[in-house]
Amino acid sequence: MKNHTIITALLSLTACSGTETLCQIHDLEKAHDLCMVGDTVIFTPPQFGNEQYPLIAAALLCKMDNTVVHTNGGVVCTLSPKKTTS
Repeated sequence: MKNHTIITALLSLTACSGTETLCQIHDLEKAHDLCMVGDTVIFTPPQFGNEQYPLIAAALLCKMDNTVVHTNGGVVCTLSPKKTTS
């Protein structure tokens, strides 16, 4: 039931944003290889427990002028062009 609710919410978010592609990733480094800029990205870390990891993912992956949804278990957002870290 919980997974069904999450998928329904994600599909609703996709319909509202006008984005047609939903791309799920588990590895931050592969995001731009597997998804295209402008795709709705669902980032679910390979392990649960590090509450900072989804925030780091949001900072690296997301267009911040669009809706960004995050929990301690993942992030859903629109993929931005590749960013560099300092």
